[in-house]
Amino acid sequence: LTSVTRAGDRMIAVGDGGVVRSRPITPYAATSDLAISKTAAVDAAVAGDTVSYEILVENLTGGAGLVAATVTDTPPGTLGCTWTCASAGKATCRRGPWSGNLADHIEISEGATALYTAECVIDQAATGIIVNTATVAAATGITDPVPGNNSASDDIELRLAYSVGGNVSGLAGSGLVLQNNAGDDLPIGGNGGFAFTTPVIDGGTYSVSVLTQPTSPNQICSVSNGSGTISGSNVTDVTVTCVTNTYTVGGNVSGLSGSGLTLQNNAGDNLVIGGDGSFTFPTSMPDGGSYTVTILTQPTNLSQTCTVSNGVGALSGANITNAVSYTH
Repeated sequence: LTSVTRAGDRMIAVGDGGVVRSRPITPYAATSDLAISKTAAVDAAVAGDTVSYEILVENLTGGAGLVAATVTDTPPGTLGCTWTCASAGKATCRRGPWSGNLADHIEISEGATALYTAECVIDQAATGIIVNTATVAAATGITDPVPGNNSASDDIELRLAYSVGGNVSGLAGSGLVLQNNAGDDLPIGGNGGFAFTTPVIDGGTYSVSVLTQPTSPNQICSVSNGSGTISGSNVTDVTVTCVTNTYTVGGNVSGLSGSGLTLQNNAGDNLVIGGDGSFTFPTSMPDGGSYTVTILTQPTNLSQTCTVSNGVGALSGANITNAVSYTH
């Protein structure tokens, strides 16, 4: 800049290239009720967590002029914070981001706000309660009639965290994925014990569910003892039980005139056929299982020879309906 001059009710800043900036001169108010509030996103956390704070600065009453003020917040050594700010109305604040402490000189008119957001990492060795206070102070010469709302605190209690897990049984397929609290996905490779990667804070809730059911063979896995509240110890009694889906084997008979035709599946599950039409063996089979449809007894009272086509295969996620018995 080469000069800063006043022209009537405007301030003119001039640089080598000409006019750089021109803005109205707004007088500072002599009295203003500044208020500050501070809110943590959580009441309790675990050492190592990242927690958020919001600090809202307001000018509740200040006439038509701007009010100069300083906003401060010095986090304890157990917090490492990164700050940003957004203003609304006639207010200025440091946009950020920046790290460390909050010490911002602002201008704010009546009805305007400055909202600071802090993302803070808790030291791994931290314990107890994190106490943190923010303040706003009007510049010298400005009277604040309500000094009681010039500071605000919000505490976060540090707690231990515990694991959530249990046991899986009956798993024959692949691809089973469990979740805790709709996240922390955990692929399960076989039967036995499991524990989620992310522990849950003491006093927090857990809810174990199945995200992806296993396939090859297709199974349905259900969860019991899957929800509750952490109470000072690891959870080890979540039970996941898997059952393989079952399907039927059947087909169609045509050309049958005699009586006594009996079909078998896998050398058993005898099924007497009374006439043409569809048939289904009474016993369902697990997904992935093999089936072999054969003729145990040919029809009599009109001698016929029946043959089977499409009678051999493996179940794959659906009922078999195309085994066919032809009669000659």
